[in-house]
Amino acid sequence: MLARSEAQKEVSKEVAAELIGRDPFWIGNALKRVTLSSGFDGVQGRTRLMTKTNLIELAFLAAFVSAGAKLMDAAAYAAMYVRQQRAGKVREWIFFSVGSGAQSATGTDELSADKLAQLASKSNPPGVVVIQAGEIVRRIDRFFEEGATN
Repeated sequence: MLARSEAQKEVSKEVAAELIGRDPFWIGNALKRVTLSSGFDGVQGRTRLMTKTNLIELAFLAAFVSAGAKLMDAAAYAAMYVRQQRAGKVREWIFFSVGSGAQSATGTDELSADKLAQLASKSNPPGVVVIQAGEIVRRIDRFFEEGATN
């Protein structure tokens, strides 16, 4: 199933790993365990035919897992952010309390020390996880704007 007639690009495991910040083994394992809402067909091999939305969803999945969310919860959050990205509504920053598994995730375009301190004070231990969602989208946009197939 192709996500909204998007162009596809051959993406090597190594390039995907570099783009999303996880190793190729993690990517293969994650794609075996979750279904991307963006319609990735799951074809395996050294390279995978992927859309920009597939990679954005995979990158959000990796970011949420890296931040402490369980894989299945992270898949749900990633799907939500893909819907926001398609609607042009991804905020620059996503932040949530440490240990919340991203359940308290909030998006903003301006990150302030006051916002972070307020959220941190509500968690035990006091801490905040921050993901730069805008940069995730920009990195993958740049990759797809490149002419060469990787």
